Amino acid sequence: MKVAVKVAGLVAGLVVVLGIAFGVTAASHAPGLAHVTRYAAAYSPARLADGRIWTLPLSVLLLGHPKALGITSVMFAALFLPYALSRGLGRSLVTGMAGHIVSTLVVAAWALPAAALGSGIATQVVHRTDYGASAFLAACAGGLTVVIARRHPVLGFGLLALVIAFFVWHLLSVHQLVANVADVEHLVALVTGALVEWSLPVHLFPSPSPALRGRVARA
Repeated sequence: MKVAVKVAGLVAGLVVVLGIAFGVTAASHAPGLAHVTRYAAAYSPARLADGRIWTLPLSVLLLGHPKALGITSVMFAALFLPYALSRGLGRSLVTGMAGHIVSTLVVAAWALPAAALGSGIATQVVHRTDYGASAFLAACAGGLTVVIARRHPVLGFGLLALVIAFFVWHLLSVHQLVANVADVEHLVALVTGALVEWSLPVHLFPSPSPALRGRVARA
C-alpha cells in the first residue's frame, strides 16, 4: 500500500512538472505572454553572457513547441519516473539538473570564445535558443544506468556504453548544426548524470522506501 502511495505521488509530481512545462511553453507562443516568458526562461549563450543567469536553470521548463510535450511526456515516464522510484525524487532532480547545467555550460564555454574569435558556426550557437528538457532526461538516463549497474554491472554499464556509442555515431554521421550541438549536450549530460549518481553518497537524497535503500547499500 505504501509503495502504491509513493508511486501515485511520483506520478502526480510528474504530471505537475509536465503541466508547468506545457504552461511555460504555451505561454512562450501566446501573444502578450511570449516576451515575458521567453525573457524568463529562454536560454542562449548570448543571454548568459549578458547576465541572464536565471535562464540557465529555468530553460529546463521550456520546450521548443507545445507539440513536443508528447514525446517529452513519454521520455519522462520512461527515464525520470523509474529513476525517481528507485533513487528518490530529490536525487533524480539533482542528477537531471546537474546534467542540464553542466552540458549547457560546456557548449557555452566553447561557443562564446569561438564566436568572439570570428567563428560563424559558434556565432549561430551563441544566439540560438537552447531548450533544456532533453539534457535533463539524458542525465536521468545516465543515472538510471548506474542504478542498474549496481545490481547488474554488465547490463548497466553495457547500456551506458551503448547510449554513448549512439550519440557519438550520430554526432559523426549527421552534419547539421542543431543536431550536432544537441548530441554534444546529450552526451555530456548522460555522462554527468552517471557520475553524479555514482558519486553521491547513498544517504543523500535516499531511495523512497527502506527496502530499496537497503538493497542499494548492499550493492
